[in-house]
Amino acid sequence: MSRSPCLFFAMDAGSPRGDSNRVFGRMMKSGLAVLALLAGVSNVHAQSGDPGAGENTYLSECSRCHRTADRIIGKIAGDTPEAKSAWLESFLPDHHLRDMESKADLISYLVSL
Repeated sequence: MSRSPCLFFAMDAGSPRGDSNRVFGRMMKSGLAVLALLAGVSNVHAQSGDPGAGENTYLSECSRCHRTADRIIGKIAGDTPEAKSAWLESFLPDHHLRDMESKADLISYLVSL
């Protein structure tokens, strides 16, 4: 029986645990494929807004309290545009945004700054 460096796959296919190792391997590949798909979907969603329309939304919905977007940019959590988009997705529904239809535009605008 040949040994592999990974303990999960140390058994060969003829052993009693070989079938479960193959199933585990398939589950891992499927899980990685699902994660890759979800990452692609969230990327598409994060980039679907119109920054120009988002600026108009900011001026009509947010500037009453926040005056300029420069004042809030540093408070948006995340190191990447995707992370900032995800944070804003979770934050905005509970933060006085009346027009949820324009949320993607607003996010696109804020992330572009």
